[in-house]
Amino acid sequence: MNKIKKGDEVVITVGKDKGKKGVVKAVMPKAGKLTVEKLNIITKHVKGNEQNKGSIEKLEGQIDASNVKLISPESKKGEKVGFLRKDDKKMRKLKKSSYVLG
Repeated sequence: MNKIKKGDEVVITVGKDKGKKGVVKAVMPKAGKLTVEKLNIITKHVKGNEQNKGSIEKLEGQIDASNVKLISPESKKGEKVGFLRKDDKKMRKLKKSSYVLG
């Protein structure tokens, strides 16, 4: 089970987008990375061919999962995520506020 899932609201803790908030768009658990909507924008040069003209595209880059924190619904601040076992189910829990995520 991953600590951060698609659709979670997160805050970036390091880098050029430090302090910015966004929603997780995609998660790559084996690589330990994720993509956040409208953050960590990178420029990619696309080579043209007979059908398409070459262009410069702006894409959302991947961010390491350790560089983001989940935003607490109560305090609206970033918090670390832990796990909790309840009725033989593994649930996510915010460490500081003890808020349980379904």
